[in-house]
Amino acid sequence: MEERGSKTGFAIGFIFGMIFMLIGIAVAGFVIYKIMQIQKSGDFPESKVPYFVAIAAGFYITIVNVWVVAAAFWMMHFMRLKQGYITSITMGILSINPFAVLAGIAGMIDYNYLRKVNEPRVFGN
Repeated sequence: MEERGSKTGFAIGFIFGMIFMLIGIAVAGFVIYKIMQIQKSGDFPESKVPYFVAIAAGFYITIVNVWVVAAAFWMMHFMRLKQGYITSITMGILSINPFAVLAGIAGMIDYNYLRKVNEPRVFGN
């Protein structure tokens, strides 16, 4: 079998996985910055829970999209293409990243095509 995987799935998964990772880091960083400003001013809000939830959400989106980028690299090779598209679809749903789901669907389409192209042909049957 040839080692070619899904170039489309890789490109979409890598680019938008990196973008969503940066968004997650930016959200967490912005909330940390706001907490530091509040701490300097001395006006502490009664509930700090929303700030920590926002930080956790930013880090969650970042960590899940690291998996999307890893899945994009798995989709480059035919032997790990199926694992890559399943991981990309799953993590795209968990991180609310529609582009990761799109990358997984592109990988699935390429996997089904490459599997049919690379099947051994038996003549005479």
